[in-house]
Amino acid sequence: MVEIAGIGLPWEVDFNYLNLKHDPISINMDEFKLEFTHMSSTSNQVVYTHLPLINKWAYDFDYFYRFARNNFSGHMRVEASNTFAKTVASWKATDKGYLFPQLIDLELDFGNSYLEVKS
Repeated sequence: MVEIAGIGLPWEVDFNYLNLKHDPISINMDEFKLEFTHMSSTSNQVVYTHLPLINKWAYDFDYFYRFARNNFSGHMRVEASNTFAKTVASWKATDKGYLFPQLIDLELDFGNSYLEVKS
């Protein structure tokens, strides 16, 4: 319970979903790349990764949630397609041989993904 100016506000959220349907997930690993290279600006050794995340995947469900004593319901559809991540990282090793990535650059592309909500 949160009180603002002496008025108690319930900030409790209750979220439920039902009728979950989904398509099989499709991942295209033909575009996967793992390259050991050098940074052009510093000549440091780095690992470049191109990771295709989801080629195509869709799911939808009905939802119901309660927030601040109000009820909301509807239908939601999420479709992800042509998503990928690119990273550039260097690796540091400890004296015990543990490797720790040092992330230099990260690019996330959600491609043609979308979220559709009908209340």
